[in-house]
Amino acid sequence: MMKKLYKRLIIGTLLLTMGISISARIVAVNSSLNTTVSKIEESNKTFEFNGIRMCISNYKIYDGKELNKLYDNELEDVVDNYDILFNISLENTSHDIKQYNAVSSGIMYGYNSGGSVNPYLYQYFNQDSDGILVLKSGEKRTITLAFPYEEYNSEIMYVVSLYPENIRIRLR
Repeated sequence: MMKKLYKRLIIGTLLLTMGISISARIVAVNSSLNTTVSKIEESNKTFEFNGIRMCISNYKIYDGKELNKLYDNELEDVVDNYDILFNISLENTSHDIKQYNAVSSGIMYGYNSGGSVNPYLYQYFNQDSDGILVLKSGEKRTITLAFPYEEYNSEIMYVVSLYPENIRIRLR
C-alpha cells in the first residue's frame, strides 16, 4: 500500500515539475518574439505594405443570382448566395521584384473569419493570374477578388496579412 502511494507521489511531483517547466519555457519564448503591429486601413485610400502600394475600390455585395445575370449566366455553378466583390490595385514601389499572394488573403466579419477567395470566381475575373502576383519594379496590376458573404451586423475587413504585421482593410 505504501509503495503505491509513494509511486503516485513521485509521478505526481514529476508531472507537476514538467508542467511548470514547459509553461515557463512557453512564456519565455513568447516574450522574446517581436510584438505584432496591427493596422487597419480604409478602402478607397492608398497605402503601402512591403514595398507594394495598394488600394481597394468598387466594393459591392452581390446576390448570387444578380451576379450570374451580370455575366450572362456564366457563373451559375460558382457563385454563392451572396458574394463580396472588389478590385485591388497593386503597384510595386520598390526596386526589387515583389510577390503578392492574393489567394491566401481572407475576409473577416468582426472577429469571425469569413473564408478565403472564391477560387472559381478568382479564375474567371483574373484569367491571366494564378493568384500569386509577381510584380517587377514599378509594375501596376489590378485584380478582382470575390469572397462568400455572410450576414453579420459587424464591420467587414479584407485581411492582407496576419503575421508579423496584422494588416486589414475596412470594407464596411
